[in-house]
Amino acid sequence: MVTEVYLDHNASSPLAPVAWRAMQPFLRGFVGNASSVHAAGRRARAALDRARAVIASAIHASPHELVFTSGGTESNVLALTGYCAANPTARLIVGGTEHPCVVKTADALAKRGTDVRRLAVDAYGRIDVEDVPRQLDARPALVSAQVSNHELGTIQPIRTIADAARSRGAKVHADAVAAFGKIPIDVDQLGVDMLSLSAHKIGGPVGIGALYVRGGTSLEPQMHGGSQEHGLRAGTEAVALAVGFAAAVESAVRIRERVAAKHARLRRRLLARLRTHNISFVENSPRADVVANTLNLAFAGADRESLLIQLDLAGVRVSAGAACASGSIEPSPVLLACGLDESRTRCALRVSFGPSTSEQHVDLFVDALGPALQRARIAHENF
Repeated sequence: MVTEVYLDHNASSPLAPVAWRAMQPFLRGFVGNASSVHAAGRRARAALDRARAVIASAIHASPHELVFTSGGTESNVLALTGYCAANPTARLIVGGTEHPCVVKTADALAKRGTDVRRLAVDAYGRIDVEDVPRQLDARPALVSAQVSNHELGTIQPIRTIADAARSRGAKVHADAVAAFGKIPIDVDQLGVDMLSLSAHKIGGPVGIGALYVRGGTSLEPQMHGGSQEHGLRAGTEAVALAVGFAAAVESAVRIRERVAAKHARLRRRLLARLRTHNISFVENSPRADVVANTLNLAFAGADRESLLIQLDLAGVRVSAGAACASGSIEPSPVLLACGLDESRTRCALRVSFGPSTSEQHVDLFVDALGPALQRARIAHENF
């Protein structure tokens, strides 16, 4: 009997059993710093090197191009801030619907004097590729865009964006946190110079991520100290987390196509059952060029905070957008950037599936949604 319906995998996906098992030897009784030269240190280094090779292989990169970080946010911050620090006259160009850690990093850099530009997007958050060369000039530049959007699931034409940027001498960074493990990622096919990853979105442990840095990309470290991570990220490496990350990556890549097909079926089932139950909604997510696990829906007349509370009381866990923006009563910046009116953004929910999501989870969500909408609309009318 399902007692909890967890449909917030874009915020965090449960630790995969395979990752937990892989980490156990390094959490119980194992002692060793990967920078130490003695036998324990060499064992730690060997485990770290194996993990790095597994993750690099999954994105068709070389192990020496992969820098371990504390997660997707640090990877994005290192890419943007590190590049601008190494290239003080550079212009930073970011997509119009990026994750808050990219948006706020860009804002912070702008306050320090960096020339920051935003790329125009359409109603589904897809970047206007023709806007890329318009934002470039003779100075160095970094173009940063998500592979897929964390709220809408929209897949960006990264290769086309990269071609346009690199033809003008610009470097390209892609945030693949929401896409990795769900669609194929190949840094050469994408044409990117940097790419951000996170473990806990694909069943790995919280607290570790990675940044791919193509050779020849100038980057200033943002954490200083030892020479770990090719001199780009000081601090003792978290061997257990890296091992768990690698195990989750191997599992995600192995089951990726099967899970994506299941998510596409669940997506169709959810939409069909909403119609069967006469629940009025609007799809904010696109129907094509979208990651199958992510669906953003608007329910007119229902305040999203009230709706989230009602669903939570019924045991259904969904979200209104990025987890790091939770608690905010402001409209979603992603949906506003897409040109949606504020009233539609205030009644929007994000549903995101994971490998364990079943038809029963979808059915229970829809069954709980009708009563939750009624109560949320009454609360909104009485507010």
